[in-house]
Amino acid sequence: MMKKLFWLTGIVVLVIAGCTLGSTAPTGDTASDPSAAQQFLPNLSGYNRTNAESLTGAVTSIGGGAALISGNPLLAAMIARVDTMMQCYQGVGAVAASVYTQVDLGQVIAGEFPKVGAVAVINQDRLSRNFLNCVIGGGAASAQSAGVEPCGGSGSKVVKNETITYIYGGTDPSFCVGVQQHFDSLQ
Repeated sequence: MMKKLFWLTGIVVLVIAGCTLGSTAPTGDTASDPSAAQQFLPNLSGYNRTNAESLTGAVTSIGGGAALISGNPLLAAMIARVDTMMQCYQGVGAVAASVYTQVDLGQVIAGEFPKVGAVAVINQDRLSRNFLNCVIGGGAASAQSAGVEPCGGSGSKVVKNETITYIYGGTDPSFCVGVQQHFDSLQ
């Protein structure tokens, strides 16, 4: 029993070290490469962009999120594992995500529903090259009643000899039009 525990502990340490010792995978892929997923996220006029770097941050930013995580050890462990994989995939440029919020807060103060959205980009080639390394190591009002016109879309294309997949959604059609125009313009 003690021998199994020793080996299991050793394997866990190696697994955790696999993606935490640096942002470069054995493949040499990094988040700063020209074909990394991060390079394909749009900068939209009139919107602030915030990178979505962890599931823990997203969950704790919502009301009661920290209590939800700390009160459920199994959920906390699962979220931590997903965060580790997400950081690994981000580090090798396979996955990137951002949240967008409108700049004009005056409209929000005036009672208009805020324009927000999210975009995720997946570089399929990097995801497949780094998959094993990262896996092993690494109650609201309805949109109609709030006067919101939700939108969304997705697609896939080859850019710089890398296949990227993107998905987005927002609370305003103009956000989705801007995002789609960005992806349509990539060469």
